[in-house]
Amino acid sequence: MAILSRLKIIMEDEKLAKAIYEMLHPDNLTAPEYMSLKEKISRNNEEYIYEAEITVPNDPKRFDSLRGTLDEILSITEMINNVLIMLK
Repeated sequence: MAILSRLKIIMEDEKLAKAIYEMLHPDNLTAPEYMSLKEKISRNNEEYIYEAEITVPNDPKRFDSLRGTLDEILSITEMINNVLIMLK
């Protein structure tokens, strides 16, 4: 059995969506071998969606790794958003 987490970040700014993807993608290429990480950017009308799907084995140690990965994605997203706000 595995644990699946899907994180969707919905935004109106295409540049923000691409910045998030470009910041996270290199790190996501080197995920631990027990972790499956898929990511994509899609568009729905005027919204852009960065989606990360993370799967780990059902094991308490691996759950901590999943949580750490989600925290890292959210931290980087927040940092990019703050920088863009300061630049406006």
